[in-house]
Amino acid sequence: MANHNNITASLKTIGTVPELLYEILSYLTPQDTFSLLLTCKSFYPVCYKHLWTDLRLYRVHASEDGERCKLVCGMILKAIQNRGVGGSGLKYTRVLRLHRGSLGGGGGGFVRSGLCAEVIRLLDDGELELEGVELSYFNDRIDNPHRPTQDGVTFLEKIREYSLRKGPEDFSLAVTTVHNAHAVMHMYTLPLQNITTLHLEMDWTITAPRRPYFDPPRTENFRFFENQGSYGAYEDGDGDDDDGNANPINDYDSGSWSDANGGPISNDQSQLDTQTAESLANLLNRTSNLKVLSISTVKDFYRRRYRSLHLIYHLIILKDTIKFLQKLQTLEIRGKFFHPSFFITPPESCKKVVYEGLFSHEWFRRFVRCGFENVLYLRVRCRHNRQQTRRCETEFAPNKVLIKDVRVCGLKRCELRGVERITEGLEEALLRRNAGLEDYSRRRLEGIVARRL
Repeated sequence: MANHNNITASLKTIGTVPELLYEILSYLTPQDTFSLLLTCKSFYPVCYKHLWTDLRLYRVHASEDGERCKLVCGMILKAIQNRGVGGSGLKYTRVLRLHRGSLGGGGGGFVRSGLCAEVIRLLDDGELELEGVELSYFNDRIDNPHRPTQDGVTFLEKIREYSLRKGPEDFSLAVTTVHNAHAVMHMYTLPLQNITTLHLEMDWTITAPRRPYFDPPRTENFRFFENQGSYGAYEDGDGDDDDGNANPINDYDSGSWSDANGGPISNDQSQLDTQTAESLANLLNRTSNLKVLSISTVKDFYRRRYRSLHLIYHLIILKDTIKFLQKLQTLEIRGKFFHPSFFITPPESCKKVVYEGLFSHEWFRRFVRCGFENVLYLRVRCRHNRQQTRRCETEFAPNKVLIKDVRVCGLKRCELRGVERITEGLEEALLRRNAGLEDYSRRRLEGIVARRL
């Protein structure tokens, strides 16, 4: 009985200190917060306000924003109409999270319920004070049901007006979208300077036009060269560059060959996709306040083989653009990003860096030369596909790349997966250079070394 009274007294004490309760709630999911709300009357006001602070109008793993979202949005709208925004929990909302179909007419419950129009009115009247909006949408076809309706477009325009009044410090945007012409067009209606989180989903099956002077040479009189693995240009017809240095013949051809099963396999020419590279660079140049950048692959041609990387102008511009994002704290590149040898150097402000995909020997050579200044968390997950890299012998050698040392130091957490099939000595070098690794990371790296021995 005494223990029960002590527990009750402790709960009441926590309820009288909102700061302590808010700290506890920051570690709980919305479901756990709701359960806590039902346990004690003194918890109810703080938990109720906390639940509405970050309002997600869709289920986390839902593929569609459908009838359930429409029902929830309709209930919120009815509460506002009956009791006003002050009598509903929406007055506490500071972050609004929308599904990728929320602004569309095909299944967008946010629009179809009428809540979208009401939120626009509340923003106009100054009755709703938002600090952030999460938009997840894409527009890959004109007839796509997720394409924003007129109310959806009006909402985006209103968000732009609202953000201009607030400024980047008081209002931020988190955007998830497929990178294509339609999506980029709608993104430019947003206040790009207010975007702090950007998740780009790349569809490499879309054939984008290339500038004529970046097209692969079609005759033997033109050759590509790569200057110390960083800058590329065209050569004249004598087979060398302007300094007379001989260079390899361009190995991009328009033909195809067969795999072991007899199916045709073409050369992958993503590195020559100037439109995608230039569009990405232009977009990132305008998002100067970006803190989180995630680039992932959603579609790709898996029956195409890579040839040697020629790092020409448009890729250099893109690489430098990412490197000079001065406020970026998290960089994630998952899947294909133009070429397995295309290494992206993170900005000095980065604290977390994630690389996942097919990486070449040349990629790892550039990786070990990167200092990763100020990076605390580093994750590299490598997959290997010999079928895709058989015609790229200069960058995918049959032997492992021997790594004696790395420049990165100061890591707190490091995760490596699949790199032991391409590299040798990377784990030892990381352990030697990063004495402050957490125990979990250190044990994982030591385990990889022990298994190899």
